[in-house]
Amino acid sequence: MVNSNILSDNHFNNGLLLLSYLVIASDGVIDDAEIDALNKICLHEGISLDYLGNFIRYCKVLPEKEVYNQGLDELDLCDTGERLRAFAWLYRLSEVDGMMHIKEVRFLMYSLKRAGMEFGDVISEKDKLPVLI
Repeated sequence: MVNSNILSDNHFNNGLLLLSYLVIASDGVIDDAEIDALNKICLHEGISLDYLGNFIRYCKVLPEKEVYNQGLDELDLCDTGERLRAFAWLYRLSEVDGMMHIKEVRFLMYSLKRAGMEFGDVISEKDKLPVLI
């Protein structure tokens, strides 16, 4: 379980950041373009960049499975619209490095299934969000 000191009371922000970390770290390299994209998401969603930095440092020491489960648990506490927006951001984030890594695809598909979300709905929603590249 993620230390409650790092989590805010905003379940959307928590879930988005936890799962975003997994997307950007899935290929084993967190590059500058991915960090820049995550910064843009945070600015768009009103999440402090200082909070993001602390969040990333904390997630780096957690087991991947723990980050994944906690991220989905946080999104489970959100309404359908927030969950959809979070997955749309995750999709946008996965596009940043120019190609979707197979681990990113699996991650998104399994996460959508667990959250009870439809892929087509995520595609429609991501088109409403700014491009991160």
